[in-house]
Amino acid sequence: MSTGSGGDAAKRRLPLLVVFLTLAIDLVGFGIVMPLLPNFGARYGVSEVVVAALLASFSAVQFVLVPIWGRLSDRIGRRPVLLVGLAGSCASYFLFAVADSIELLFVSRVLAGAFGANIATAQAYVADVLPPEKRSQGMGMVGAAMGIGFVLGPVIGGMTVDESHAAPGLIASALSLGAFALALARLPESLRKDADAAPAAERRGWLSPSAIAAAVKRPGLGPLLLLGVLTTFSWSSLEATLARFGTLAHRFTQKEVNVTFFVLALALTLMQGMVVRRYGPRIGERRMLLSGAALLFAGYLFLPFAPPWAALVVVLVGLAAGVGLANPAISSLVSRRAGAGEQGGTLGILQSLASLCRVVGPMWGGTMLESFGPPAPALTSAAIMLAALLVAALLVQPAPEATGSRGLTGGPIPG
Repeated sequence: MSTGSGGDAAKRRLPLLVVFLTLAIDLVGFGIVMPLLPNFGARYGVSEVVVAALLASFSAVQFVLVPIWGRLSDRIGRRPVLLVGLAGSCASYFLFAVADSIELLFVSRVLAGAFGANIATAQAYVADVLPPEKRSQGMGMVGAAMGIGFVLGPVIGGMTVDESHAAPGLIASALSLGAFALALARLPESLRKDADAAPAAERRGWLSPSAIAAAVKRPGLGPLLLLGVLTTFSWSSLEATLARFGTLAHRFTQKEVNVTFFVLALALTLMQGMVVRRYGPRIGERRMLLSGAALLFAGYLFLPFAPPWAALVVVLVGLAAGVGLANPAISSLVSRRAGAGEQGGTLGILQSLASLCRVVGPMWGGTMLESFGPPAPALTSAAIMLAALLVAALLVQPAPEATGSRGLTGGPIPG
C-alpha cells in the first residue's frame, strides 16, 4: 500500500512542478511589465485618467473572459487552455515591446487580459491532481509561484529598461515562450474524461445579481463582501497610481519606481507565505482583518508625507503587510460564513466583485491624481479604509467555528 501511495505521489509531483515553473516564469513577465505601464503610457502625452484606463483594461477583459476560459477548460481540458493562454501572453508582451502609440499599448493589455487564464486554470489543474486534503497546499504552491514572479519581475524590468524601452517587453515575451515550450513538452492533461460537468449555477457565470442578493442575506456575509470591495478598491486605486506618484512627487527614475514595486511584492510575499501561514491560525481571522485594515489606513494616510527612501520603504512595507493580512482574513471568513456546498460560489462572488473593483479603482485613482495632484489617490484610499476599519470593528464577528488555517493562503498583489 505504501509503495502504491508513494508512486501516486511521485506521478503527481512532476506535473505540479511543471505547473509551478510555468506560472512562475510567465508571471515574471507580468511583473516586468506592470511597473512600467503608467510611465510608458504617460510619455504619449495622455491624461492620467487614460493611463489609469490602460491599467484597468487588463482586469476588465479578465472579468469577462476568465469564467469563459474556466468553463472551456472543463470541456476540452486544462492543458490546451494553459497553452493558449501562454501563447497569448507571449504575443501581448511582444506587442508591448514594439508598441509606438497609446493605442497599441491598449491592444497589448487587452490581449494580456484576454489570455490571462493561466492562474485560474492552474488552480483547477491542482484541484484535478491533488486529493481534497492536500489541495490547500497545492493552492499555496500557486500563490508561491505568483509571488516569485511579482518579486523578480520588477527587478528584471528595472535592470533592462534603460538599455532599451523594448527590452523589458521582449524579455517578458521570451519568458512566456519558454513557459509555453515547457508546458507543451512536459505537462500532461489533468482533467478526467469521466469528470462531471459544472453545475448549472456555475455555468451561468460568476456575478449574478440574484446570487449577490442571496449572499448578502446570509448572516454576517454582507459586511464581509463590503470589506472585500472597500479593500480591493482602495488598493487598486493606489497601486495603479503609485508609479506616477513616485515620478511626480519624488522624481523617481523608472528603476526607482521598479524598486518600490519590488519592495511591495517582496513584503507581501513574505507576509502571506510565512507570517499568515505560520501564525494566522493563532491570531484568528478577525484580529488579522482589524490589524490589516489599520495598517492599510495608516499606510495610505502617511504615504504622501513619507520622504524617500527610508521612511517611504517603511510605509510600503506596512501597506504590503496590511493587504497581506486583510485579504486572506476576508476570504477565510467568507468561506466560514457560506453554507455547506456554497463556499465555491460565494468565494466566486467575492472574486468577481474584486475584479470589478480592479477595473473601477484605477480609474478613480487616475481621476484623483489628475484633478487634485499626486497625494490624492493615497488620501482617498485612507478615507475608504477608515470606513472599512469601522465596518470591521462594528459589524464583523468572530468565525462561528474554531479558527483554523483554511482559507489563510497566500496570493499576489491584487490587481
